[in-house]
Parts: sequence; C-alpha cells; structure tokens
Amino acid sequence: MKDLTVFSLKEIQRKLNSINVQINLEHRKIFPKERSRLLSFYQYQRRFVDISPQGYFSFSKLATSLIDFSFVRSLLASSYGREGGHCFDPASFFILHLFRYLDEFKSEKSFISLLHDQDKGRCYRTYAGISDDRIPCEADFSHFKKRIGPEKFDEIFHVLVEIVKRVGLVTGKILSYDGTLFPTFANYKGCNYAFKECRSIP
Repeated sequence: MKDLTVFSLKEIQRKLNSINVQINLEHRKIFPKERSRLLSFYQYQRRFVDISPQGYFSFSKLATSLIDFSFVRSLLASSYGREGGHCFDPASFFILHLFRYLDEFKSEKSFISLLHDQDKGRCYRTYAGISDDRIPCEADFSHFKKRIGPEKFDEIFHVLVEIVKRVGLVTGKILSYDGTLFPTFANYKGCNYAFKECRSIP
C-alpha cells in the first residue's frame, strides 16, 4: 500500500464523523438519572489538535477530539438506578480512566492529584466535563470501578475496537503475536507450583 492518505488525521476525522453518529444510534438506552442529578456531564467537542514538528501531541486531546464517548453513558445505564442521590456522569469517569493510561501516569493516585491541580488538571477536567468545584476523589474512582465491574469495561472496549475497525485501522485479516520467552523472577515471587515447568524451559 503506497497511498497512506487514508490514514491521515483529516481523513480519519472525516470517517469518524459518520461513525460516531452510527455508534450513538446503536446505543440509545436512556440514562436513568436526570442531568440535574449528575455531578459532571461529558459532551463531545471536536478540538484542534496541535502536532509539533517532532510529532509530539496530546493523546488525551486527540482521543476526545476524534471519538464521541457519549455511548458510554448508554452502555452503563443498567448499572445505575433512578433512586439515590447525585452521581458523576459515567462517560466522564471512563474518559478519566482512559486519560490515565493514554498519558502513562504511574498510579491512579498521581493522576487524581494532578486532576485536582488548578492549572495542570484543567485540560483533563475540560475534556471529561468535570467542573472545578466538583472534582472526583480516590473514593469516587473506587466506587465507580466497583459499580460497573470488569464486564462493563470490556463492553466499552469492544465498542472502541469496533470504531477502530470501521475506520479501517484494524481489519482482522492477520493475527500475529510475540511468543518470546524472557527470564524473570517469577519463581522467586512465589511461583512454586510451576517450579519444575519453569526449569524445563531452555
């Protein structure tokens, strides 16, 4: 393949315009709490992404500029009820989790600390629809993960993979993996049940 213009940012943005609409039409379950009871509210907004001459850019800004994550609210609607008090928008929370991994924070605690910083955390709060006077704490993050569970996270990631497939970045025609073995300290850290098997590996 010699013509790579189909993978240009402009072309991908063009494709995602219709894909975002399709995905949100496919996931239309109404969130049980009214917007007035949400402590945050995510809304998709296309932003200009700066790419430096060296190729540096913000992964978080790029992701939220390309993909409309509103479908997350619909996917997680079953994990919430009409009763109870206020809650953070689940779309906001998922995006915050995504930011932590995209920008390679060493821990959740370090990310939350930056999120609370008035200046350094402003972009993350803006992209996720978090207001400056209602910033989630560590307990809010733990509560969110416990509420939705790993199965719902998987559902969201399946939709994201589907989006990437529709864009054409993944075809599924070729599957490859790296099965290289590396020496580790697994035995030292308590892998006693596999001791004989580990020694048999040349």
